[in-house]
Amino acid sequence: MSEKVLMLASTASMIQQFNMDNIEILQELGYEVEVACNFYVGNTCTPEKVEELKRDLDDAGVAYHQVDFARNPIHVGRLFQAYLQVKCLCQSQGYEFIHCHTPIGSVVSRMAGHSCHIPVMYTAHGFHFYKGAPIQNWLLYYPVEKFFARWTKTLVTITDEDYKRAKKKLRANEIKHIHGIGVDLDYYNVTDEKREKIRKYYRRQLRVKDDEYMLFSVGELNNNKNHETILEVLHEIHDEKLKYFICGIGPKKEYYERIVSDFGMADQITFLGFRDDLRELYITADLFVFPSKREGLSVALMEAVASKTPTIASNIRGNNELIVDNNCRFEATDKEQIKKMILDWRAGKLIPNPSENYRNLNQYSKKNVHEEMKRIYSNV
Repeated sequence: MSEKVLMLASTASMIQQFNMDNIEILQELGYEVEVACNFYVGNTCTPEKVEELKRDLDDAGVAYHQVDFARNPIHVGRLFQAYLQVKCLCQSQGYEFIHCHTPIGSVVSRMAGHSCHIPVMYTAHGFHFYKGAPIQNWLLYYPVEKFFARWTKTLVTITDEDYKRAKKKLRANEIKHIHGIGVDLDYYNVTDEKREKIRKYYRRQLRVKDDEYMLFSVGELNNNKNHETILEVLHEIHDEKLKYFICGIGPKKEYYERIVSDFGMADQITFLGFRDDLRELYITADLFVFPSKREGLSVALMEAVASKTPTIASNIRGNNELIVDNNCRFEATDKEQIKKMILDWRAGKLIPNPSENYRNLNQYSKKNVHEEMKRIYSNV
């Protein structure tokens, strides 16, 4: 019988968006993989996508388990309930090791793994304590990670900043670095002819005229993704030829819609919701704008770069590894700087170079990350 591995995250969307390739690698190595997550609460994808994930797991022969994770770490009762559920799984299934994701998922996994003597691998998709992070993040998340690192067989980081900090500050058994979850460069590398066809078709569908400019952002509608700052900047610029499209779902949707209504910008701003045609939207966009306050190594930003879309992004951990031109990075909450950057781009004074970012992206290719993870799994 094959040895079992548990792939665990606090949300199903973390499995669906970031870990299907890892499941495939583990199966290639001969493991029987099971998944544990919350299929009902906290997901950044639609319920339809969650059901699609379940079908994909069934097709791949992967058993899955509901764990009632809370998204907020202050819900101690829910945290303990999740711990008991995962511990029960560990006792009944006898996993060879656990690969966990998300801060809450990692705490629960390492508690259960320590209790049941099962090694735990944790991929940190961006520590909440980072250079410039709010002091409360350091007070809450850093002591927790420092404590639980001692119960971590392998800590995997995806940004250079996190890797250096982990090597210096944390006492995991071993600390590894990979280049994110990887991006399929072949999928986004379309011919010039196909690119032109996509742009013409989508601009017509989105009602973007030939003399108008399409700005595009991708990310959950929450405080961290910082779409509100761009909405305020565009209101100050007051140029109706700048059309802004935001792709994502989240808790601030109605709030953002009220802002757009109050600004009188309903004809200028479009909320696209959850989309399956992101490649085509990246290609159609004249400028990709990524204003997050905190990121690990953003998949959306990697996809935009892979699509060779001109891009400006906040100057934060992760983003500054993917956007190599300092002139195309801005401080996330500096509206005047963002305003000047968009106006300079509109006037042709700022010309983001997608080719330079694209050349840098080769190390983040899905093929390269696949090999990095395969080596790590083989050594566990």
